[in-house]
Amino acid sequence: GVQVNAVNPTLVSTNIYRHYTDDPDANNALLEQFARLHPLHGRASTPEEQAEVIVYLSSKAANFVSGQCILVDGAITLQGAATCN
Repeated sequence: GVQVNAVNPTLVSTNIYRHYTDDPDANNALLEQFARLHPLHGRASTPEEQAEVIVYLSSKAANFVSGQCILVDGAITLQGAATCN
C-alpha cells in the first residue's frame, strides 16, 4: 500500500537564513530571534535532525504510520506559535 506522511519543521538552520538579507549581522540577529522561540533547545534544528524523522518514516519501523503530519519543531507549537494543518 501507499503511505503518505509529512514532516512539518519550524526553523531549520540552513543557508537560506544565513543569507536572508545582504547584511550578515541582520541575518544572525533574525536567526537568533527565531531560535529563542524554541523552548526546549533555544536553537534552530539541524537538517540532520529533520532527516532522521524522514528516515524513520521511510523505514519498516514506521510501517503502520500513515496519514500523519509529524511536527519536528522543538516544542514551539506547545506555545501556540504554529499548527500542523
